[in-house]
Amino acid sequence: MKPRPKSLSLQASFADTWAECTAAPRFIWENWDKIPQDTDTAYSIEGTLAHKVCECMLRNEPLPAGATPEMVSHAEGYVEFIDSLTGVDTRFVELKMPLYYQIERNAYADFVGVSDDGTRLHIVDYKYGFTPVNAYEKRQIAIYAMCAVKVLDGGVTEFTDDTSVSMHIYQPRVGEGLPSTWNLTLGALKRWLHENVDPAVLTILYPDDPDAEPPVFSPGDDTCRWCPASAICTARAQWLVADLPTVSAIVTNPQDVLDDPTEVVGFAPPETMDDTHLRAAMSVAGSLRKWLDDIEAHVKASILDGKPVEGWKVVEGRGSRQFADDTEAEKFLKARLKADAYQPKKLISVAQAEKALKGKLSDRMNKKFDSLVIRREGGPTLVPDTDKRPALNSPEDQFDNLNP
Repeated sequence: MKPRPKSLSLQASFADTWAECTAAPRFIWENWDKIPQDTDTAYSIEGTLAHKVCECMLRNEPLPAGATPEMVSHAEGYVEFIDSLTGVDTRFVELKMPLYYQIERNAYADFVGVSDDGTRLHIVDYKYGFTPVNAYEKRQIAIYAMCAVKVLDGGVTEFTDDTSVSMHIYQPRVGEGLPSTWNLTLGALKRWLHENVDPAVLTILYPDDPDAEPPVFSPGDDTCRWCPASAICTARAQWLVADLPTVSAIVTNPQDVLDDPTEVVGFAPPETMDDTHLRAAMSVAGSLRKWLDDIEAHVKASILDGKPVEGWKVVEGRGSRQFADDTEAEKFLKARLKADAYQPKKLISVAQAEKALKGKLSDRMNKKFDSLVIRREGGPTLVPDTDKRPALNSPEDQFDNLNP
């Protein structure tokens, strides 16, 4: 296990959590031994490698081992975007910067570009995941920008409150892969940080300051998404079940639930709920599912970390069989099964075809391709009434339409 940090951590990448839920950093610190340590996942390993590909390409260095064609293609687009930025005289790749509010800790900006006269500053954050992230009023990239100002001002260039600051998030695997950008002056950025980041810093790091507000828990989908303590946070649990009938005992009397769940956990059957209860339940349904998934992941990680959880264990899942050597297996099967050794070829999907044909078809051939595609109707799906799709007719309305 990693040792408990000597001080509270206010990482820039975690800012959307601690700036809203100011009690979170101390809660994480105090419960450090209860939180399974981060382990590399396939996604984090992929993201780290994709960032390294971008870094090497910007530095004109050999690409790292394991770089995939997709990573290289997206990195080429990333480099083209950076080359298109105006007012860049000096470039910094993977710039290490002390956090402006906690200088003993550092942040790293994927790319920083500045003009010699101090009139332009560009910050680019490369994100390889599939969850859309918008640069507008994103605390993480705003913190990066201010950290870059603190590091470069008076040395590389001279900034003023009129300096134009452009903060970009380049996310090639989301939508059309177009970057999102937040533009404002340095003076406006300082004011925004003073209102949206600095008060939380004061509360968390300087609680005895007379201007510091008391720390508060502020659970929510966005706030809890990346919090390492979200699975053990009572505030989150209470928020999720607060408006549901007869289930608050899950949180307020956990021992009673363990002693006799049937007596305490009185989930009301849906048919007995009124519209108020149904709306309340539906409003947190997705969050409840995520919470339960987080709890399951937490218990599994805890057990694997050597911390038993009574009543549960981790076992080996069902494995799958595969050929140890495809070439040898092919020779063996082909000699005995002939054509039956192979599966029939399967046509690629419409989305795969569109991606493969992008930019390769004339207008006439594009129309030809479109004529080959049909859209099957989807099944009924329950969504909030804010969804832009039109509501389906009720069964009664559908039957009415059959009448002359």
